[in-house]
Amino acid sequence: MEQILADLEEADELGDPWEGVDAKAVRHAARQQAECPVPGVEDMESYLAAQVSDTSHRDVIGPLLDGQGASGVIVRRGTVIASWGQPTRAEMAYSATKSVLSLVAGIAHDDGMLLLDQAVSAQIDVPQFATARPYATPRSTVMENGAVAFTVPVNISPSL
Repeated sequence: MEQILADLEEADELGDPWEGVDAKAVRHAARQQAECPVPGVEDMESYLAAQVSDTSHRDVIGPLLDGQGASGVIVRRGTVIASWGQPTRAEMAYSATKSVLSLVAGIAHDDGMLLLDQAVSAQIDVPQFATARPYATPRSTVMENGAVAFTVPVNISPSL
């Protein structure tokens, strides 16, 4: 119970989730997403066969789960402000490695556990980093220059 109260207090500190939000636009976006089915996902095995012609990359670990339509959630300042479909239902996820790893890396950076300009081999005990790319940093890896002697300018625009 104490943790729940602490979480509620922390959520209060984030501010009003609707402040500055165009509720009509959020409703429109949620409705639009709800109406975007992916044809064929009701039979995941057939869907994968049609989408991935290279059978060497079609292996799935675990059972296939047939899709049931679009679902999602919009969370702002710790509060769900919109949802559609069945967002708590388990779904198949493909090509999510970079997205998930980016999220984990961002959290680790925020918590001071990942330094962008220090060699990965000095931060993570994985022998492959120490031998294959000993000077690669998280920043150079994300920028895909692998610690080569040049940099690529990146422009990231803030969103909501």
